[in-house]
Amino acid sequence: MEVSIISSEIVKPSSLQFNDLKPYKLCLFDQITPMTYASIMVFFRNCIDPNSHANIHQTLLSQLKTSLSETLTFYYPFSGRTKNNFYVDDFDAGVTYVEAKVNCSLIEFFKLKQNELLNKFVPFLPWRDETEARQEELPQMGFQVNIFTCGGIALSTSLGHKIADGGTLALFLMSWAASFRGLPQNKILRPNLSDASIAFPPRDLPPSYRNLKDKLWFGAKGNFVTKRFVFDAKALTKLREIASSQRVPQPSRNEVLTCFVWKHASMAAAVVNNNNNNNGFSNKDSVIAHAVNMRPRMKSNALSTSVGNLFWWAKTTPKDIRSLELSEMVEMVRESLVNFSNEYLESIEVDVGSAVSEFYDSIEHIINPLSNKDDDNATEIYAFTNWKGFFNEVDFGWGKPIWVGAHGNVGPEFRNMIVFVDGQGGKGIEAFVTLEEKHMAVLEKDPQFLLFVNPNPEGLPVSIISSEIVKPSSLQFNDLKPYKLCLFDQITPMTYASIMVFFRNCIDPNSHANIHQTLLSQLKTSLSETLTFYYPFSGRTKNNFYVDDFDAGVTYVEAKVNCSLIEFFKLKQNELLNKFVPFLPWRDETEARQEELPQMGFQVNIFTCGGIALSTSLGHKIADGGTLALFLMSWAASFRGLPQNKILRPNLSDASIAFPPRDLPPSYRNLKDKLWFGAKGNFVTKRFVFDAKALTKLREIASSQRVPQPSRNEVLTCFVWKHASMAAAVVNNNNNNNGFPNKDSVMAHAVNMRPRMKSNALSTSVGNLFWWAKTTPKDIRSLELSEMVEMVRESLVNFSNEYLESIEVDVGSAIYAFTNWKGFFNEVDFGWGKPIWVGAHGNVGPEFRNMIAFVDGQGGKGIEAFVTLEEKHMAVLEKDPQFLLFVNPNPEGLPITLI
Repeated sequence: MEVSIISSEIVKPSSLQFNDLKPYKLCLFDQITPMTYASIMVFFRNCIDPNSHANIHQTLLSQLKTSLSETLTFYYPFSGRTKNNFYVDDFDAGVTYVEAKVNCSLIEFFKLKQNELLNKFVPFLPWRDETEARQEELPQMGFQVNIFTCGGIALSTSLGHKIADGGTLALFLMSWAASFRGLPQNKILRPNLSDASIAFPPRDLPPSYRNLKDKLWFGAKGNFVTKRFVFDAKALTKLREIASSQRVPQPSRNEVLTCFVWKHASMAAAVVNNNNNNNGFSNKDSVIAHAVNMRPRMKSNALSTSVGNLFWWAKTTPKDIRSLELSEMVEMVRESLVNFSNEYLESIEVDVGSAVSEFYDSIEHIINPLSNKDDDNATEIYAFTNWKGFFNEVDFGWGKPIWVGAHGNVGPEFRNMIVFVDGQGGKGIEAFVTLEEKHMAVLEKDPQFLLFVNPNPEGLPVSIISSEIVKPSSLQFNDLKPYKLCLFDQITPMTYASIMVFFRNCIDPNSHANIHQTLLSQLKTSLSETLTFYYPFSGRTKNNFYVDDFDAGVTYVEAKVNCSLIEFFKLKQNELLNKFVPFLPWRDETEARQEELPQMGFQVNIFTCGGIALSTSLGHKIADGGTLALFLMSWAASFRGLPQNKILRPNLSDASIAFPPRDLPPSYRNLKDKLWFGAKGNFVTKRFVFDAKALTKLREIASSQRVPQPSRNEVLTCFVWKHASMAAAVVNNNNNNNGFPNKDSVMAHAVNMRPRMKSNALSTSVGNLFWWAKTTPKDIRSLELSEMVEMVRESLVNFSNEYLESIEVDVGSAIYAFTNWKGFFNEVDFGWGKPIWVGAHGNVGPEFRNMIAFVDGQGGKGIEAFVTLEEKHMAVLEKDPQFLLFVNPNPEGLPITLI
C-alpha cells in the first residue's frame, strides 16, 4: 500500500483579528502533560464517486479545508504555539493540513491486516517524545485527508496532547463536521476556552515534576510495538460473567476488558523476564493507570465543553497480582474509580496543587526504579485510555464512520499503553495494545487470551440491520399433523449446510432508503408466503422422528456489507463467506439442541453497489440440496409475483412413504455422527476453479475403453480424490511406494436419488433423498485416473440401499465425501437476472470430515470445488504441481463483465 502526498499546507482561522486576542492560558493538567502527538483516524465510505470528474473531487477537498478554517476561528488556540509551558500565542501560525491518495480501496486496506500501516495516514508520527526545545515550533494539531480508490476517506488527526485530550478532539471534529455540512454557525456547539484554566490555574512547576512527567510517559527502554485486538459482544458478555462477584455483580465492559488485558500482559512480561514465581508471575509489581475523563464527574457542568487535558490517572496497585482472579481485579479497579470520583476529585476541586502533589508523591517511588533498566524488580506500568463513544458519531454527511483506528507503532521510549475504541458496528471493543516487542510475542500466543480475542481480524464489516423470525403467512397451525421424517432424514445429523447466490443490480445504491426498504419487505413477505407451502421448514424436529411446532418460524437476517461486490471478489478469501450466513456451516449441532434449532436461516446481504448475496443456512436434518433448490425457485417465483397456481408445489408425503422412519438402534445413531463428525483436526476450506479447458483435458486423460466418455463430474471427483489422498500421505509420513500410505482411502459420493427412482413421484419431494455411493479401491497407489473413473462409474451403476449395511467398515478409513450442487442454483431468478456467482461455505466445524462440494463455475462453463481438508493436508495440496496444472486455487473472482 502506498500513500502519496498530493499537497501539504498550513491552514489558519478564517476570520480572527489576531492582534486583539490575549494569550490562551494552559490549565495545570496541560502543563503536566508532555508534548506528544496522539492520533485518531475515522474511516468513511462513499465520500467521492471514483468515476466522477476531478473537479468534483477538488470541490469536496476545498470544502473540507474551508470548513476547517472556519472551525479554527472558534478553536483558535489550536492554531497557536505553546510558550514556556504556560500559555499559547501566535494564533496565526496555523495547523498542518495534508491531502493524500491511497493506491487501494478501503476493503483492500482492511484485507492487509497490518496495523503499522495506520501511521501512513497521519501527518506526525504518534507518541514520540517531542522535546521542550521544539515545542514553540510545533503545530498543536495536524490533519490528513486520505482518499482511497473506491472513494472512501480516512480523515486522520495528529493531536498535540499538550493542549487537548480525546474529549476535546471529539468536540472539535463534531464542530468541523457540522460546519462542513453547512449548519448555521449558531447551531454549532462552541468550545469553552476559559474555565479549565480558571478551575485548574497553571503554576510554576518544580523541575522534579517536569522530569517525573517525562519519565512517566517516556522513561521506558525497549522496542515497543502496537497490535490491534478485537473483542466482540459475545466475548465481552462471557468476560463479564466470569468477572462478576458479590461486590461487583454487574461489572462494566470497560472494567472487565481492562483487567483481562492487564492480567495477560503482565503474565507475558513475567515469561519474558524469566523471573517466574508461581503460575508464571515474576516478583515484579504491576500497576495500571487508568485515564479518567473528569468532565462528567465534576460537580459543575461548566467544564463539559471545556478545551484542555481534563483527564487524570486513577491507579490500581495490587499487592500480589499472582493470586488474583479476574473478579478480584475488577473489584480493585472499581474501588479505585469510585475513590477517584468521590475523594480525589473533591480534593482537586478544593486544592488542585495538593492533590497533584499527592499523586506525584505516590507514584514517584514506582517510576524512579524504571530509570535503571537492569532492575528486574522495577514496576511494570500499564496505561489504559478509553476513547469509546468519542468518534463514532462524527458525521460529515457521508454517514457515520465505518471504522475508527488509533495508531500504528509508537516511539522507541514510550510505555505499555492500551487504547480502547468502538468496534465496528458499535457492539464490540477494539484494543490497540502497545507492549515491548518480546512481551507482545508471548501475548499473541497465550491460549487463554486468544479464547476471547481475535487478533487483528479480517476487516469485512458485515453489519446486521435486523434479525427476526419469519413464519408461514396463512396456516392454521392447529389443523396440521406432524410431518414425518424419512429414513434418510433420520440418519442425517443436524448440521447447517450453506449456499449463497450473488446477484448484481438489485438496488440502485443512490435511490431513497424507502425503495431499499420496499424491496426488503417484499423479500420477507414472499418468504412467508413460500413457507406456507413448505411449512415443515418452519417447525422443529422432535425425537428424530417428526417435525412439529410449525409456528416456530425460520431465522431471517438483513445485513449491510461495507464494500462492493467487485471489491469482495478481489479479496479472494474464501473464509469470509461464513460472514454471509446466519449459522456457521457444518458444525455438530447436538441432539439435545435439535428441538430448539430452526430448520433454516436466511440472510440478505446488501453490498454498497446495490448487489445482494442471498444466503441460506439449510438444516440438513430435514432437506438436501435438491430440496433447497426447489424452495429457492418457489420463493423467487413468489417474489416476482407469479400466481400461486403457477408456482411448483413441494411433495411433503411421498419421501416418508417410500422410506418410512424407524426406530434406529443406538449403533446406527452413533455411526452417522462418526461418519460426519468423527474426525479430529483443524479443517480448512479452499475454493479451486477448474475451467472448461482444464476439464476437457482431464476427460481426455481419464477416458478408457470401458468409459470412453467420462463425465466432468466423474473425472473431477477422481482427480481431487487422488491428489487429496497423496497430500494426506505426505503429511502422515507413512510412505510406501510413490508417497502413498497403507491407509485405505474411500470416496463416498452423494447421489441424488430422485432421478434414479423408477417412480417420478419423488421428483419434487422434500427431504434427504440422497445417499452415498462409495468407492473403495484395493490399492490406490497403482491406479491411473482412468481406472479410478471406471471404479466410480461402477459404484454409481451398482448403487443400492445395501450401502447402509456395509458402511461401518469404512469409518476407520480416510473418507472423502463428494457432493454435487451443480445445476441446482444457477437458475434461481428473483427478477434481477440469474446469479453471477454461487458460493458454498468458508471454514467448517472443528470435527468435520474431508468434503468436496461442486458448484457451477462463473458463466456455467467450469466447475468450482470447495475442498475441505485437514489444514496440513491442504498446505501440501496447494503446492502439488500436478494438481496446479489443472486448477487455479481461489482465482480472482471478477464475475462482472463490463459492457
